[in-house]
Amino acid sequence: MATGDIGSVINTLDYLNEGGYVTRLIHVAGEIYLVGDRISSSPFETIVYSFSVDALGSISDAVLGTLILNSGAAANSAVGGFALVAGDVVAAAYMTGTDVVVATFTCDSSGNIGAVIDTINLALDPGNALHMPDIEKVTGNVFAVSYSDGNVDGWIKTITINDDGSIDEPELHSLEWQITEGKKPYILQVSAARYLMIAANAAQNRGQIWQFNITDAGIISLVGGSGSGQFDSSAFIGGVVLPVSGDVYAIFYHGGPSNNAMVATVTCDFVVAPTLINSWDFFSGSTSWPRAVEVALNKAGDGKVFAVLISADGGDTDQLKTIEVLNDGTITESIIDSQQIEAGLAYNSDILRHAAGIYLISARAFTRTKQTVYTVDIEEAAAVAGAGGIAHHLLKGAFI
Repeated sequence: MATGDIGSVINTLDYLNEGGYVTRLIHVAGEIYLVGDRISSSPFETIVYSFSVDALGSISDAVLGTLILNSGAAANSAVGGFALVAGDVVAAAYMTGTDVVVATFTCDSSGNIGAVIDTINLALDPGNALHMPDIEKVTGNVFAVSYSDGNVDGWIKTITINDDGSIDEPELHSLEWQITEGKKPYILQVSAARYLMIAANAAQNRGQIWQFNITDAGIISLVGGSGSGQFDSSAFIGGVVLPVSGDVYAIFYHGGPSNNAMVATVTCDFVVAPTLINSWDFFSGSTSWPRAVEVALNKAGDGKVFAVLISADGGDTDQLKTIEVLNDGTITESIIDSQQIEAGLAYNSDILRHAAGIYLISARAFTRTKQTVYTVDIEEAAAVAGAGGIAHHLLKGAFI
């Protein structure tokens, strides 16, 4: 097999025997993972589930632990992101139907999930589950949270989460990154103080990328000219940004003039505003927020191979695809390989790297009306330099 070749599904676990809506994954430690979801029927609970995956990709036979974060919020209660705090403590950013919230809880090495330790309400809920917040650890006990408020304006705030899970109030600092309609943010830490964020900008939902500095004290500032640049003038419905090489980054998203699955490359040097290099429509049709993860360096050593997961909103198609992006931002515009994970995945799925050649996927199995996690083989012929998903970086303590 060559780099980017996709093998078979190794194992599956139905963690919810009814339909859910948005799935988000994080590796906790060792074999333990969490997935956040929102049940699509009454009482519309926002729930965190734990499960295990061994070195060969076998998933535990059953869910190990559960925690209900919120109940009765209908569509407006999805988990947008997770972050590890210290020890067994985890933070989740989500919506309750009325507020944007960060909550803390514990998940131990056996997958046991404790009760909620503390919460902080950051803003009124924007009223749409697709406007979920994202959270990223800055350093020590400082965390950055990006979200849409009750007016659907875009904000980023820094907060203090202590090692024991207690959250200090008020927040450390805040910055309004979009005055009129800033939606669906995704944060990537580039270096100790540098962060990129992609989001939908203004009522037209244009794709925009922002450059931030965040100090160890939590002070936020836009950097590089205007601090932001446009990568799609038509639409951005949600996605992720990942590093390619140097100042070059790849954005995998749902958008473009025809609302398809797209990849765009940009230059972000934190000196001038970001600029678009290249873009490609790699799948025609609705895709509900593609998620992506780096697989390996390409064979020539002048670029990277990424695995991209689309859902096609229940359509019967290949959902997992591998794509090559060169170090200069050139997109080779050919699918290396593609594979159907299951007939009809839907809504907002997620993917991250578990171990060498083994990847973890969460999605809604549309035809079976179940929420499922899968492990799958993807060939890695070169050293992996990073990982995507909510883990964002290489999974510390996983089977790498």
